[in-house]
Amino acid sequence: MPVTGFLLICLLTLLVLTGCATAPDQPIVPERPALTEQQQQQIALLLEQAIQADQIGDFPNALSLYHEILDIRGNALVAERATRIAAQLDRWDEAHRTSLVWMQLQPESEDARQMAVVTGLRSGRTDAAIDLLVGTIENTGNERIAWQTAIGLLIIAGTPALEPETAETILLPSALLERLLAATGHASDSAFGWLQRSRLAWQQGRAEQALDYALNANRQQASYINSMWAASLSSQQQAYAQAQGLYAQARELAADPASEQAIQAGLAESEVLNQMGRPEESLALLQTLPDAVDTLYARALILMELDRRETAVRQWQRMAEIAQTSAQPDADRDAWLVAVMAEVLELNEHAIDWYGRVSGERKSNAQMRRAGLLADTGQLQAARDALAQLRDGSDPSVTEQSYLVESELLIGRQQADAALELLIQAVSEQPASTALLYGRAMAAVQVDQIDLAEQDLRAIIQRDNQNAVALNALGYTLSDRTDRQQEAYRLIERALALEPENPAILDSMGWVLFKLGQSEQALGYLQRAAEGDFHPEIVSHLIEVLWTLGREDEARQWLARAEPDFFDDPVFSDMLDRTGLAD
Repeated sequence: MPVTGFLLICLLTLLVLTGCATAPDQPIVPERPALTEQQQQQIALLLEQAIQADQIGDFPNALSLYHEILDIRGNALVAERATRIAAQLDRWDEAHRTSLVWMQLQPESEDARQMAVVTGLRSGRTDAAIDLLVGTIENTGNERIAWQTAIGLLIIAGTPALEPETAETILLPSALLERLLAATGHASDSAFGWLQRSRLAWQQGRAEQALDYALNANRQQASYINSMWAASLSSQQQAYAQAQGLYAQARELAADPASEQAIQAGLAESEVLNQMGRPEESLALLQTLPDAVDTLYARALILMELDRRETAVRQWQRMAEIAQTSAQPDADRDAWLVAVMAEVLELNEHAIDWYGRVSGERKSNAQMRRAGLLADTGQLQAARDALAQLRDGSDPSVTEQSYLVESELLIGRQQADAALELLIQAVSEQPASTALLYGRAMAAVQVDQIDLAEQDLRAIIQRDNQNAVALNALGYTLSDRTDRQQEAYRLIERALALEPENPAILDSMGWVLFKLGQSEQALGYLQRAAEGDFHPEIVSHLIEVLWTLGREDEARQWLARAEPDFFDDPVFSDMLDRTGLAD
C-alpha cells in the first residue's frame, strides 16, 4: 500500500507547510502559531523518512513517523495516511485517534467521517460511532443514500474485535443496525426497520432472509419503495410470479401513471413477464406505458423475439425521433440505446451514426462498437482510425481495449500480419499488459511465429503460474504446431487441474492425447468439451477422433449437426479434407 500520486505530492508540500491539507480557503486550525525553523527542519526530516518507509512497505515505521509529525503540526493528509495504515495493521485504537484528527482538520470530508465511524466501531467505541452515524443521517439531503452508506459501514466494521484491549466486544452488523435504528427513533417492528434489515442481509449475501425481510416491510407498509425492493429480490430468486405482482403493486402506488416511477415499475414487470414465457402480455403492458426511449427499446426487443421486425423498426424510428431532442444528461444514454437497437435490427449505417453521437462515459464503448460496424460494412480503415482516436493515453484500459479490438478486426479479415505488427507496437507501449501479450501470442500463432507466441505465453505464466488460459494456450499451441507433445501434455494437465470444467481446456487435453496416439482416452475429454461449447474447433476434433476410431456413424451424426453452422469455418474445412468427409 505505497503512498503515491497526488497524496505524495501534497505530503511533500509539508516541507514548506503550505496547501494540500484542506480545501482552498478552509483553515486547518484557527490561529496556529508559526513553526520555528527547528520544527520545520524536524518535520522535513521526519516526512522524508516516513515517505521512504511507506514506499517500501515498512508500514509500522511509517506510522510511527507520521505520528511524530502530527505531534508537531496537524495536517489532514498526514492524518489520513496514518489512519489508513493503522487500519491496515489492525491497530484500531490508533486508527480511531488519527481519524478524529483527520475529521477535525477536514470537517467536510466524507471519507474522514466514514473512517471515524468504522474505526470507532472496530475499537469498541460503539456509542460514539453510532452518534456520528446518526448525525450524518440527520444532516444529509438524501436519507435513502445515507442509510445505504451507513449499512455498508456497519458491514465493514461489524467483525470480532482484533485488539484485546478494546473497551467492549465488537457487535455484529445486525446488532449494530438495531442500535442505529433505535438511535434514529425507528421502532423495531416498523416497515422502515424491516427494509433496512433486508438491505443489510442482501449486502451480506443472505438472499432468502433479505427477501423475507423485504416482504415483511411491504406487508407493514405497502409503498412504492418497499414494493420495488421486494419485487427485485423476488426476481433475483426467480420467484417471477411474486415479482410480477409486486411490480404491478408498485405501478399502482406510483404518484402518477405517467411518472418515472410508474415507467420503471412497468419496465421491470414487463421483463419479468417475458422471463415467465409470456411475451405477448409483456408487450401489451409496454404499450400502456408512455412513449420514451426506454419503453420503445423494450418494445422493440420483444417484437424482435416475436419475429415482428417491421413493427420493431417502427418502434426504433420513434426512439430516434425522441432521442433527437433529448437533453443532457439523458442524451448520451438515449443515443446509446438507439444505436444498440439499430445494431440489433441490422440497420448498420444508422447504428454507426448514432454510436458516433455518444459522448461521456459511454463514448469509448460506443466508438468500439462503431468501429466493428464500420469494418463490417467494408470501411476497415475508418474503423482503424476511430480506434486510434481512443488512444490518447488518458485511460490505459481504453487504450488496451482499442488495440485488442483493432487486432481482432484485422485477424477476422485475414490480416494477421497487420494485427501482429499492431500488437507489437501495443506491447511496447504497455509491456505490463497481460491481455496485450496474450493477444500478440495469438496473432503470432496465426502467422506461424511460434517462437514469439511461446515467448509471450511463457512471460504471462512467469507472472502468474496459475493462469489456466495461458497454460492451455501454450500447451495447445505446442501440441497443434510442434512435435513437443509430452511438454504440451504437462502444460494442459496443469491448466485442467485449475479449471477442470473449461471446455477449451478439455478440448486441448483431448487433442494432445489424440496426438500422443491415445484416441480412446481423448474421446471422453472431447465429448465433454463439445457438450460444454458447440465450437467449430472442438467439434472438428471430436469428429476426427470418432472417424479415426472407426465410429463413422457417430462422426457423421456430429457432422450433420455441425455442418450447417460451420461449413465455412477453416478449421472445420481442414478436418473434412483430412478425414475425407468432404467428399
